[in-house]
Amino acid sequence: TIINLPTKHKSSKSYSSMESEPLTVTTVPNQDKTETESSEFEKNQERYQTLISTFTHEKGWRPKEPFIEYGGHWWVQPLLEGCLHAQEFFQARPDDIFVCSYPKTGTTWLKALTFAIVNRSRFDDTSNPLLKRNPHEFVPYIEIDFPFFPQVDVLKDKGNTLFSTHIPYESLPDSVVKSRCKLVYIWRDPKDTFISLWTFLHKERSELGPVNNLEESFDMFCRGLSGYGPYLDHVLGYWKAYQENPDKILFLKYEFMRGDPLPYVKKLAEFMGFGFTEEEEEKGVAENVVDLCSFETLKNLEANKGEKEREDRAAVYANSAYFRKGKVGDWSNYLTPEMAARIDGIMQEKFKDTEPLTDTTGGPNQDETKTESSEFEKNQERYKALISTFTHEKGWRQKEAYIEYGGSWWTQFVLEGCLHAQEFFKARPNHFFVCSYPKTGTTWLKALTFAIVNRSRFDHSSSPLLRRTPHELVPYIEFDVSSFPQVDVLNDNGNNTLFSTHIPHELLPVSVVTSRCKLVYIWRDPKDTFISLWTFLNKARAELGSVNNLEESFDMFCRGLSWYGPYLDHVLGYWKAYQENPDKILFLKYEFMRGGPLPYVKKLAEFMGFGFTPEEEEKGVAEKVMNLCSFETLKNLEVNKEEKERENRAALYANSAFFRKGKVGDWSNYLTPEMAARIDGIMDEKFKDTGLLEHGQ
Repeated sequence: TIINLPTKHKSSKSYSSMESEPLTVTTVPNQDKTETESSEFEKNQERYQTLISTFTHEKGWRPKEPFIEYGGHWWVQPLLEGCLHAQEFFQARPDDIFVCSYPKTGTTWLKALTFAIVNRSRFDDTSNPLLKRNPHEFVPYIEIDFPFFPQVDVLKDKGNTLFSTHIPYESLPDSVVKSRCKLVYIWRDPKDTFISLWTFLHKERSELGPVNNLEESFDMFCRGLSGYGPYLDHVLGYWKAYQENPDKILFLKYEFMRGDPLPYVKKLAEFMGFGFTEEEEEKGVAENVVDLCSFETLKNLEANKGEKEREDRAAVYANSAYFRKGKVGDWSNYLTPEMAARIDGIMQEKFKDTEPLTDTTGGPNQDETKTESSEFEKNQERYKALISTFTHEKGWRQKEAYIEYGGSWWTQFVLEGCLHAQEFFKARPNHFFVCSYPKTGTTWLKALTFAIVNRSRFDHSSSPLLRRTPHELVPYIEFDVSSFPQVDVLNDNGNNTLFSTHIPHELLPVSVVTSRCKLVYIWRDPKDTFISLWTFLNKARAELGSVNNLEESFDMFCRGLSWYGPYLDHVLGYWKAYQENPDKILFLKYEFMRGGPLPYVKKLAEFMGFGFTPEEEEKGVAEKVMNLCSFETLKNLEVNKEEKERENRAALYANSAFFRKGKVGDWSNYLTPEMAARIDGIMDEKFKDTGLLEHGQ
């Protein structure tokens, strides 16, 4: 609800019976609002209210706010009045662009992106109005701002071509449908849409009573009773229009955009007629737009905090209400499995034979993404059948076995990803791989490689590392690329060159070994590695049972029974490969790097082909990279605290789980002297005559 207006009594006369009494449409030359037009709406309001009183009314999500049926959808009184006014008076122009959506499906984000794209030549990243005002102020709703708030500045700006609407496609003003204007539609998993909408309505400054409880609201949502609902019909209306006229409508899915925004931003700009030039591509302008409009950037702006409100008109929501979590899968914290199954079943039935369920339209490489996703699912059965023939042993958890493959031990999920990477991942000569055994300094090394490679694109105050975990920026080839194709940054027009893996050297994809790509490997004292791994696994959100006690897990680790283990064989594999080809592999030890990071940061940059110039040396750029990526800096960032999670896919671990202590020698707080002596003896024997223990690079 935007404005509280009196609601007429319920009438037995339904919408369908009104079809013979259409509104008289009066056209005006343009939508420039004046005081005359404002009073015109007030005069027409009585006519709209009289008409609406004849429509079917049903109980709404609030005690004093009924839903009203019109055009096959449900409305609250003020929005329906605004829709009728827009249908009667709004005149779309050929160069107008409309952000279309159902509420709480990514509207605010998409408004910010469209505004930033269209206006990037007018404002640099430090002067953009998005830094000081809410995106809703710059892309006005035709059913809210246009009728109710004619004083809104952008409505008077003849140069403004950006508008928005939640109106279902079938009820859009004729001029929007028939003119050469363009529409961008975004939709989202209905479970997250419902939760986001329900929590959002609780933040409304309303005198219409409290919102129904979760269960009652959910039942109504599933039955189609929601503002602008039924939601799935809303999606389907735009989907069918897109299929009929793909040059007029761009159809996007929130989850795919959140997984990897950059290619979708480029596609969006191209569709709008504001494609990025080659020069802009080189300067990283598209990346700047992505960062400027990111959920984290917008949420943390002063304009969008606390009780701050939009400047241009009255509002029933504080700006902060539009920035809750933006998270994919948050519904799981609210809905029971039965509720989720109900809504998924409705969606499956509604979208049967239409494909919007799996379609990734809007991305520049949707055919590749679709193929990779279905390809992995098809091959998964083959991998499972093959894995079932391998040796299985008891793992560190009650319900999670270790599986022997290639001389190492794996969990089911990770081994499926490894087999997929071996079969399909293609390394390129300019790729760079962070290789490691788990809990040996991987997160730190990912941050360093990202900061080194991207230091010319981002200064230290705008680095994505300040807002996103390093694991999002340097994806695993056996996790992200295989099991989460929507975050496959290979689709990023070749811009991404950084990848990571825990796969032993002997089992790397052939292209990684034979191409001219480069690898950096980091290892760590096995005692600290074990303690870090054991404490880490205890933080997993898993239904596979608790982790074995310290003594049992330690015994298994020493016997080589661990994730990707035996650990010392893992180290030795990369060590031997390094000795054979030191130009291809950089071999680092965690303890040496922690003792004095700077020379290793410089060595790493030189090895990667991104050495620091004399000018950068003078300016202390290497020191800034070192400080940005320090354990202390990363651990204390808001994104890496408590239960914050990565944005681009589901995860078993909160981001904070990757930042425990990072301390050398913490094993002494857990292991007895006998345990320490046992593992040291195994290491001495394993590394004897290899030169590894003497290596101090």
